[in-house]
Amino acid sequence: MTNDQTFAPFLESHLRTVVPLNKESALAGWEAATTGSPEAEARVEALDIKMGEIFANPESYALLKSLEGGEWDDPYLQRQHHFLLNAFTGSRVDHETIVEAARLDTILRTAFNTHRGVVGGKEVSDGDLKDILRNSDDQSLRKTAWEAGKAIGPKVRDTVMEFVALRNRTAAKLGFSDYYTMSLTLQDLDVDRVFRFLDELEAASDGPWSRVKAGLDAKLAGRFGIAVEDLRPWHYQDPFFQEAPPSEADLDRFYDGKDMEQIAKAFFGEMDLPADEILAKSDLYERPGKNQHAFCTDIDHEGDVRTMCNLRPKAASMGTLCHELGHGVYAKGYDFNLPWMLRRAAHGLMTEAVAILMEYFPRKGAWLERYAGADPVHATAAEALSAREQAVADLTIVRWFLVMCHFERALYANPNQDVDTLWWDMVERFQKVNRPDNRHAPDWCAKIHLALWPAYYHLYPLGGCVASQLRNVMRNRFPKAEQGLGDDSFGCFLSTEIFRHGAVLPWEDLLEKATGERLTTKYWAEEWNRSV
Repeated sequence: MTNDQTFAPFLESHLRTVVPLNKESALAGWEAATTGSPEAEARVEALDIKMGEIFANPESYALLKSLEGGEWDDPYLQRQHHFLLNAFTGSRVDHETIVEAARLDTILRTAFNTHRGVVGGKEVSDGDLKDILRNSDDQSLRKTAWEAGKAIGPKVRDTVMEFVALRNRTAAKLGFSDYYTMSLTLQDLDVDRVFRFLDELEAASDGPWSRVKAGLDAKLAGRFGIAVEDLRPWHYQDPFFQEAPPSEADLDRFYDGKDMEQIAKAFFGEMDLPADEILAKSDLYERPGKNQHAFCTDIDHEGDVRTMCNLRPKAASMGTLCHELGHGVYAKGYDFNLPWMLRRAAHGLMTEAVAILMEYFPRKGAWLERYAGADPVHATAAEALSAREQAVADLTIVRWFLVMCHFERALYANPNQDVDTLWWDMVERFQKVNRPDNRHAPDWCAKIHLALWPAYYHLYPLGGCVASQLRNVMRNRFPKAEQGLGDDSFGCFLSTEIFRHGAVLPWEDLLEKATGERLTTKYWAEEWNRSV
């Protein structure tokens, strides 16, 4: 009997069970994130346990493992076998571990969904905290806001560390050195190669970042009337210093009173990547009890794609909406004749690349004029400033990526070290931000990814490199898109060369087919050096 004959009936039986559970879980997760409902959280936990039991089945794993390296007639079956084997390999745990992981996940998800910082005795949103850090000259208020942004850390630290230990024990039982290494391996990534790319990004950004950071520090020191060496984290513009300084181009003014949904519909529509159906099912604005972050979710791999945001009439929110809709149009662009399991992005870094790519457009003068209604003079002036500002934004986020990736790898490699101090060691090394005086607190725990989406952050810098490769194609082949306009020919390129293939091809093969090159850091580095 061939591999195909053995695997096909197993796959059919497996999907009969998993497909409806996957949809049910996605809908429960959506409700939990958008409402904070305890009932929805309980459903998510129960479904996580049920799914965990399916993927922990030893007989299923043994069958999949027995087919490894064999001959296949159907490449689609072979590809689905690859994904299932990875999934089952990382899920071979006992019932108690499955239940405990689901319990910890629920505790953390509920905490992040419902937590609000407190300033002046009043609960405030993350958006309010960012507004203070962007606009206030009151150093005491800024410090209070920054501390409020970290206040969830002590609440969740013990649970996060308990989860880290559980994940590491699972990885060790499965033959891996730690959970982080296991996760990247099962994502078809080599840890050492990933960190070689990160080393390249560090080396390429060191000089430009030192120049940018020195200029920013001088401005901040002058603004607050203090010496540069007295700058602390609350003097920067957001709680983690992952966003660029406030724009001198004042892009926020273009969104006052504007309907950002309609702007997004117009842009993506002209690119022939319509977002109307996505937006109709999305949850876009702040309210109590709702998760304060942003994400896009593919509910059923049948076209039900949604994004959750917390929009305000600001340029940053416009960028966030375009980012999340980048994920969305990718998920809507699969060839739905593909098998269900292959209706997914070629890799997480590929969908992040498209999302990052879409986030660039709202800084373009032509984009501001056509979609945000800016007059041509102001739009042109804004773009002249924003070209450098985009490079500064990229450098800022790259240095933040380096903090997160190096910290998370070190956390899982040795969770018994002083991780609170390790965090600030990384911040000082990569971001060049002075740690607070006499503070020893789990500030890193305030970053939701470290708690709920572990071993994911490396996809952002890798996705950034891919986005720069796609922009290089755009510069050379699609001048209308390069101007910042919705170019249906560029949309067609993305659809035909990337989206429709789903996960049929390994991600780097798909990247090479679309851009002519495998993963490289050179185009992103060139963009920084052109403008900074």
